[in-house]
Amino acid sequence: MTDCSAPRHLDDDQPTPAEQDAYLCHACRHQLHRNLTRLPELYDELRSRVATAKSGHGDGSGLPFNDNVSECIRQIRHDLTWWARHITETRRENAPPVAATADDWINHPVKVMAAWLNSQTRWITFRPWAGEIVGAINHDHNTAAALLQPWVVKRITWYATCENCETLRELQATIYDTDHGDRRTSTIECLTCHAAWEFGPEWIRIGKHHHTAA
Repeated sequence: MTDCSAPRHLDDDQPTPAEQDAYLCHACRHQLHRNLTRLPELYDELRSRVATAKSGHGDGSGLPFNDNVSECIRQIRHDLTWWARHITETRRENAPPVAATADDWINHPVKVMAAWLNSQTRWITFRPWAGEIVGAINHDHNTAAALLQPWVVKRITWYATCENCETLRELQATIYDTDHGDRRTSTIECLTCHAAWEFGPEWIRIGKHHHTAA
């Protein structure tokens, strides 16, 4: 069995086993799927807010146009284009949604490319470079999210008993900076069944399970 090659595991004290015959663990494959699903929405929102700011119209929610925003927009399209081209060339498949030459990739909408890559995630899991695409898409997703919602977000993962699966699973807590105005609800999610709980009494109960499991 190989170890998960996703960059987020590089600093782990112990290697994280990948799925059988694969190069990604279940949690990282799910993360790739989730980020590819959300990335077009973030991309469109970045472009919309920048356009609002540049035009001088709106309610003040537009982002100031700067190099970081511009680079993020460019990088999202670049990475989706590069990986879509790489996979179609490797698998000898046509480009989505119709056959196209390499030069036509730049004209495909971000939403189309992200959805097509999402359809390939199972196949990607078994490629030696799977960790590279996970790292690239995760970076694009997190950069866009930070530009749009620049509050501090902490994510903590650990193994504990999932109350839904009723067995030891990898859980992830997403904690928002409510002390500084972030109104989003902090949550805990099981990365296997994707059941989620609000950060509150469930945290204490799951923490007790974690203590018992340890």
